[in-house]
Amino acid sequence: MLLLASFAVAVAAPPNDECTSATAMSAPPFSMSVALTGATDGDSDPIRSCTGQVGHHNVWFTFTATAGGPLSVVSPAQLTLYTGACGALVEVACSASDSLSVGIAAGTTYVLEVSGAAATYPVTATLCGNGTVDGPPEACDDGNLVNGDGCDDHCRLECPNDICACLRAASQFDAVGDKTSVKSGKLYGEVVASELGGSLCGRTAKLRGKFFAESAIDGDVILTTVVGRTAATFKGYAFGGVPYPGVLVGGDVATGGGILKNLQYAQIAGVTDTSGAYPGVATCQEARGGLASASAMLSALAPTQVLGALVVEPGDIATIGVGPGREVVNVESITLKGNAEDWAELDVVLDPATDMLVINVAKSLRIGVGAALFVDGDAPVIVNLLPRATVKMGKEAQLGAPLLAPTAKIGIPDGAWSDALYTTKAVNLRGAVVASSMDCP
Repeated sequence: MLLLASFAVAVAAPPNDECTSATAMSAPPFSMSVALTGATDGDSDPIRSCTGQVGHHNVWFTFTATAGGPLSVVSPAQLTLYTGACGALVEVACSASDSLSVGIAAGTTYVLEVSGAAATYPVTATLCGNGTVDGPPEACDDGNLVNGDGCDDHCRLECPNDICACLRAASQFDAVGDKTSVKSGKLYGEVVASELGGSLCGRTAKLRGKFFAESAIDGDVILTTVVGRTAATFKGYAFGGVPYPGVLVGGDVATGGGILKNLQYAQIAGVTDTSGAYPGVATCQEARGGLASASAMLSALAPTQVLGALVVEPGDIATIGVGPGREVVNVESITLKGNAEDWAELDVVLDPATDMLVINVAKSLRIGVGAALFVDGDAPVIVNLLPRATVKMGKEAQLGAPLLAPTAKIGIPDGAWSDALYTTKAVNLRGAVVASSMDCP
């Protein structure tokens, strides 16, 4: 009988080998929230094969398996599983990010190392492949560890059965792009700020803000630019020769080794890491690299509705209703017209039993001044732009669904609002708001 245990662990900085402070837990499945604030690297910690480094801000747990089987551990943190005693650990498996999968034997005692730079990480372990859905994060368990059959080796639904599974690492960010820009804009003669409600992933970034219109990124800024090149430049303002931040970052700022310029104009709540070893950099690289394949898999789904060019005139409201289960709407183009006096609206209404909705756009998405695309329902929805399709939004436009557009430049202008944005091209926010992400587990 496998027990479910819940842990909330605050870790002090132990001397020397942190393994000696390992917290005992029941065998998986287990879930926990590990608090890494204050932890330090131990001088005697082992060097992990997947990174070539000792753990960064790590905590330790130990358990004796009450049953054998394929252990799946899922977390944004770095994960390493050992057998043996502290000071003489034997690595069984190591993962630099996202997840770890390995067979465990009944009666064997294991030590799990969790390491990373963030303040808190969720960690969940299950015996995937035993034919039983043990609870989150398991969404399925078909009794095997074969990928490509709809249920992967971590008991997660596979793309295209699940939008989060398609996006994978990208779902951890609210905006993914190449050259990224976040700056203040102007609306009705007043300066307006840009705000990103989560984390930003890109190759490079220009981050700027003005007095009373500081750009805000509530999560992390992760940039993949390597050593010797500029990853980000910050710009703020000055009073009496004193610099003030024009950019407010609620999390960490990290690069693949690239340079951060003009940090005096940034207020960063978390750490600043240009070593290239920050775990989120690898996650960002994976996120950027997987967008094209995710888009291709979603566009290949059999449609449940096929629409031509959809045009909504100013003052009009159009509706698309979808049914239960997995819904796929293929549309040639969407044009919502707007002007200073009136605007168009498109309402996408989900059935209460809709599992997911993909809107594949073949040619273009146009949301004019003040126009809006809204989604009424709770199921995951994504607007997927096919290759060479383009997107354009006007001032105060609203896009109420995440946008996957691997080949399109995305610009969100003054007063406009959008859900998450995913592209391999440029992302430009000018006095705009990206309010929410995919909300994936």
